[in-house]
Amino acid sequence: MSPAPTVEFAGLTKSYGNSPVLSGMDLSIAEGEFVCLLGGSGSGKSTLLNIVAGLDHADSGSLSAPPAAVMFQESALLPWLTAAGNIGLALKLTGMPRAQRAVRTQELLKMVRLDRAGHRLVHQLSGGMKQRVALARALAQNRSLLLMDEPFSALDSITRDFLHDELEAIWRATGRTIILVTHNVREAIRLGQRVVLLSSSGGTIAGEWTVGDLQRRDALAAAALAEEIRAVLHREVHGLAEVG
Repeated sequence: MSPAPTVEFAGLTKSYGNSPVLSGMDLSIAEGEFVCLLGGSGSGKSTLLNIVAGLDHADSGSLSAPPAAVMFQESALLPWLTAAGNIGLALKLTGMPRAQRAVRTQELLKMVRLDRAGHRLVHQLSGGMKQRVALARALAQNRSLLLMDEPFSALDSITRDFLHDELEAIWRATGRTIILVTHNVREAIRLGQRVVLLSSSGGTIAGEWTVGDLQRRDALAAAALAEEIRAVLHREVHGLAEVG
Protein backbone atom coordinates (compact mmCIF):
# COMPACT_ATOMS: atom_id res chain seq x y z
CA MET A 1 0.00 0.00 0.00
CA SER A 2 1.40 3.38 -1.02
CA PRO A 3 1.98 6.03 1.67
CA ALA A 4 -0.71 8.69 1.97
CA PRO A 5 0.13 11.94 0.19
CA THR A 6 1.57 14.68 2.37
CA VAL A 7 1.27 17.31 -0.37
CA GLU A 8 -1.26 17.18 -3.16
CA PHE A 9 -2.39 19.79 -5.62
CA ALA A 10 -4.68 19.58 -8.58
CA GLY A 11 -5.25 22.09 -11.36
CA LEU A 12 -3.09 24.71 -9.64
CA THR A 13 -2.82 27.96 -11.60
CA LYS A 14 -0.96 31.19 -10.91
CA SER A 15 -0.38 34.26 -13.04
CA TYR A 16 1.35 37.56 -12.46
CA GLY A 17 -0.49 40.06 -14.61
CA ASN A 18 -0.82 38.50 -18.05
CA SER A 19 2.07 36.08 -17.47
CA PRO A 20 1.03 32.56 -16.45
CA VAL A 21 3.49 30.89 -14.08
CA LEU A 22 1.55 27.74 -13.24
CA SER A 23 -1.04 26.26 -15.59
CA GLY A 24 -3.10 23.42 -14.22
CA MET A 25 -0.33 21.87 -12.12
CA ASP A 26 -1.05 18.40 -10.74
CA LEU A 27 1.36 16.73 -8.32
CA SER A 28 1.17 14.34 -5.38
CA ILE A 29 4.02 13.86 -2.90
CA ALA A 30 3.95 10.97 -0.45
CA GLU A 31 4.67 11.11 3.25
CA GLY A 32 8.41 10.79 3.83
CA GLU A 33 9.30 11.30 0.17
CA PHE A 34 12.22 13.48 -0.95
CA VAL A 35 11.26 15.30 -4.17
CA CYS A 36 13.43 17.71 -6.13
CA LEU A 37 11.73 20.34 -8.30
CA LEU A 38 13.95 21.17 -11.25
CA GLY A 39 13.51 23.78 -13.95
CA GLY A 40 14.92 26.79 -15.71
CA SER A 41 14.33 30.39 -14.69
CA GLY A 42 10.66 31.31 -14.81
CA SER A 43 9.44 27.70 -14.70
CA GLY A 44 7.47 28.39 -11.51
CA LYS A 45 9.38 26.14 -9.12
CA SER A 46 9.91 28.81 -6.44
CA THR A 47 6.34 30.06 -6.89
CA LEU A 48 5.08 26.53 -6.36
CA LEU A 49 7.16 26.20 -3.20
CA ASN A 50 5.89 29.55 -1.89
CA ILE A 51 2.30 28.44 -2.43
CA VAL A 52 2.89 25.23 -0.48
CA ALA A 53 4.55 27.29 2.28
CA GLY A 54 1.59 29.66 2.44
CA LEU A 55 3.72 32.63 1.36
CA ASP A 56 1.71 33.02 -1.85
CA HIS A 57 -1.69 31.94 -3.11
CA ALA A 58 -2.79 30.13 -6.24
CA ASP A 59 -5.37 31.74 -8.51
CA SER A 60 -7.31 28.47 -8.80
CA GLY A 61 -7.03 24.77 -8.13
CA SER A 62 -6.78 22.84 -4.89
CA LEU A 63 -3.91 22.33 -2.47
CA SER A 64 -3.56 20.00 0.49
CA ALA A 65 -0.41 20.33 2.60
CA PRO A 66 0.54 20.35 6.30
CA PRO A 67 2.27 23.35 7.91
CA ALA A 68 5.86 23.50 6.67
CA ALA A 69 9.27 24.70 7.74
CA VAL A 70 11.10 26.64 5.05
CA MET A 71 14.81 27.01 4.28
CA PHE A 72 15.89 29.59 1.71
CA GLN A 73 19.02 30.26 -0.35
CA GLU A 74 20.12 32.83 2.21
CA SER A 75 20.38 31.62 5.79
CA ALA A 76 18.52 34.71 7.13
CA LEU A 77 19.95 34.18 10.61
CA LEU A 78 19.57 36.90 13.24
CA PRO A 79 23.08 38.43 13.42
CA TRP A 80 22.86 39.50 17.08
CA LEU A 81 22.28 35.91 18.21
CA THR A 82 24.68 32.99 18.37
CA ALA A 83 24.18 29.82 16.37
CA ALA A 84 22.56 28.27 19.43
CA GLY A 85 20.49 31.39 20.00
CA ASN A 86 19.01 31.26 16.50
CA ILE A 87 17.97 27.65 17.01
CA GLY A 88 16.73 28.31 20.53
CA LEU A 89 14.52 31.14 19.33
CA ALA A 90 12.82 28.82 16.84
CA LEU A 91 12.22 26.36 19.66
CA LYS A 92 10.84 29.13 21.86
CA LEU A 93 8.31 30.04 19.20
CA THR A 94 7.00 26.48 19.34
CA GLY A 95 6.24 26.98 23.03
CA MET A 96 8.96 24.67 24.33
CA PRO A 97 10.02 25.41 27.95
CA ARG A 98 13.47 26.94 28.53
CA ALA A 99 15.08 23.86 30.11
CA GLN A 100 13.96 21.63 27.24
CA ARG A 101 15.08 24.22 24.70
CA ALA A 102 18.67 24.08 25.95
CA VAL A 103 18.79 20.30 25.58
CA ARG A 104 17.09 20.25 22.19
CA THR A 105 19.32 23.04 20.86
CA GLN A 106 22.39 20.95 21.60
CA GLU A 107 20.79 17.91 19.96
CA LEU A 108 20.11 19.89 16.81
CA LEU A 109 23.60 21.42 16.76
CA LYS A 110 25.03 17.92 17.04
CA MET A 111 22.75 16.70 14.25
CA VAL A 112 24.29 19.27 11.86
CA ARG A 113 27.78 18.74 13.34
CA LEU A 114 28.04 22.17 14.93
CA ASP A 115 27.93 21.15 18.59
CA ARG A 116 31.25 22.95 19.18
CA ALA A 117 30.18 26.14 17.40
CA GLY A 118 26.95 26.99 19.18
CA HIS A 119 28.56 29.95 20.95
CA ARG A 120 29.62 31.66 17.72
CA LEU A 121 27.88 34.74 16.39
CA VAL A 122 26.65 34.70 12.80
CA HIS A 123 29.57 36.75 11.46
CA GLN A 124 31.94 34.12 12.86
CA LEU A 125 30.38 31.35 10.77
CA SER A 126 31.33 30.30 7.25
CA GLY A 127 28.68 30.14 4.53
CA GLY A 128 28.32 26.41 4.95
CA MET A 129 28.04 26.70 8.71
CA LYS A 130 25.34 29.33 8.38
CA GLN A 131 23.30 27.02 6.18
CA ARG A 132 23.74 24.19 8.67
CA VAL A 133 22.41 26.46 11.42
CA ALA A 134 19.52 27.42 9.13
CA LEU A 135 18.79 23.73 8.59
CA ALA A 136 18.85 23.07 12.34
CA ARG A 137 16.53 26.05 12.85
CA ALA A 138 14.11 24.63 10.28
CA LEU A 139 14.20 21.24 12.00
CA ALA A 140 13.55 22.97 15.34
CA GLN A 141 10.07 23.89 14.12
CA ASN A 142 9.23 20.16 14.24
CA ARG A 143 7.17 20.23 11.06
CA SER A 144 6.65 17.04 9.06
CA LEU A 145 7.23 18.95 5.80
CA LEU A 146 10.49 20.74 4.98
CA LEU A 147 10.62 23.11 1.98
CA MET A 148 14.04 24.11 0.64
CA ASP A 149 14.51 26.80 -2.01
CA GLU A 150 17.98 26.40 -3.57
CA PRO A 151 19.64 26.32 -0.13
CA PHE A 152 23.08 25.27 -1.37
CA SER A 153 23.40 27.21 -4.64
CA ALA A 154 25.72 29.89 -3.25
CA LEU A 155 28.17 27.41 -1.72
CA ASP A 156 31.35 25.97 -3.18
CA SER A 157 31.20 22.42 -4.52
CA ILE A 158 33.08 20.82 -1.61
CA THR A 159 30.83 22.41 1.00
CA ARG A 160 27.75 21.60 -1.07
CA ASP A 161 28.71 17.93 -1.31
CA PHE A 162 29.25 17.79 2.45
CA LEU A 163 25.84 19.33 3.10
CA HIS A 164 24.22 16.91 0.66
CA ASP A 165 25.52 14.06 2.81
CA GLU A 166 24.30 15.78 5.98
CA LEU A 167 20.85 16.44 4.57
CA GLU A 168 20.43 12.89 3.34
CA ALA A 169 21.42 11.52 6.75
CA ILE A 170 18.96 13.84 8.50
CA TRP A 171 16.18 12.93 6.07
CA ARG A 172 16.72 9.22 6.68
CA ALA A 173 16.89 9.74 10.45
CA THR A 174 13.81 11.93 10.77
CA GLY A 175 11.50 10.62 8.05
CA ARG A 176 10.45 14.13 7.04
CA THR A 177 8.88 14.90 3.70
CA ILE A 178 11.24 17.20 1.80
CA ILE A 179 10.66 19.30 -1.31
CA LEU A 180 13.84 20.90 -2.62
CA VAL A 181 13.92 23.42 -5.45
CA THR A 182 17.08 23.43 -7.53
CA HIS A 183 18.37 24.28 -10.99
CA ASN A 184 21.24 21.79 -10.58
CA VAL A 185 20.59 18.41 -12.25
CA ARG A 186 23.40 16.71 -10.34
CA GLU A 187 22.03 17.95 -7.03
CA ALA A 188 18.53 16.77 -7.91
CA ILE A 189 19.76 13.24 -8.67
CA ARG A 190 22.05 13.16 -5.64
CA LEU A 191 19.26 14.02 -3.19
CA GLY A 192 15.86 13.27 -4.65
CA GLN A 193 13.95 10.02 -4.70
CA ARG A 194 12.01 11.68 -7.48
CA VAL A 195 12.94 14.51 -9.83
CA VAL A 196 10.10 16.62 -11.21
CA LEU A 197 10.98 18.90 -14.13
CA LEU A 198 8.77 21.95 -14.59
CA SER A 199 8.14 23.26 -18.07
CA SER A 200 9.67 26.60 -19.02
CA SER A 201 6.57 27.44 -21.02
CA GLY A 202 3.15 27.00 -19.53
CA GLY A 203 3.94 26.10 -15.93
CA THR A 204 3.23 22.38 -16.18
CA ILE A 205 5.23 19.22 -15.52
CA ALA A 206 7.55 18.37 -18.40
CA GLY A 207 8.91 15.15 -16.96
CA GLU A 208 9.33 12.98 -13.86
CA TRP A 209 12.07 10.51 -12.97
CA THR A 210 12.27 8.06 -10.09
CA VAL A 211 15.85 7.93 -8.83
CA GLY A 212 17.00 4.53 -7.59
CA ASP A 213 19.86 3.93 -5.18
CA LEU A 214 22.05 2.65 -8.03
CA GLN A 215 21.47 5.79 -10.08
CA ARG A 216 22.22 7.92 -7.02
CA ARG A 217 25.39 6.10 -5.96
CA ASP A 218 26.90 4.77 -9.18
CA ALA A 219 28.77 7.43 -11.13
CA LEU A 220 28.01 5.98 -14.56
CA ALA A 221 24.33 5.43 -13.79
CA ALA A 222 24.04 8.95 -12.33
CA ALA A 223 25.75 10.45 -15.38
CA ALA A 224 23.40 8.62 -17.76
CA LEU A 225 20.32 9.80 -15.87
CA ALA A 226 21.69 13.35 -15.68
CA GLU A 227 22.21 13.38 -19.44
CA GLU A 228 18.65 12.20 -20.01
CA ILE A 229 17.23 14.91 -17.74
CA ARG A 230 19.49 17.61 -19.19
CA ALA A 231 18.30 16.79 -22.69
CA VAL A 232 14.69 17.43 -21.70
CA LEU A 233 15.67 20.50 -19.69
CA HIS A 234 17.60 21.86 -22.68
CA ARG A 235 14.57 21.47 -24.93
CA GLU A 236 12.39 23.13 -22.30
CA VAL A 237 14.67 26.12 -21.84
CA HIS A 238 14.78 26.61 -25.61
CA GLY A 239 11.01 26.23 -25.95
CA LEU A 240 11.15 23.02 -28.01
CA ALA A 241 9.49 20.55 -25.66
CA GLU A 242 5.91 19.53 -26.04
CA VAL A 243 3.52 20.94 -23.48
CA GLY A 244 1.90 18.27 -21.34
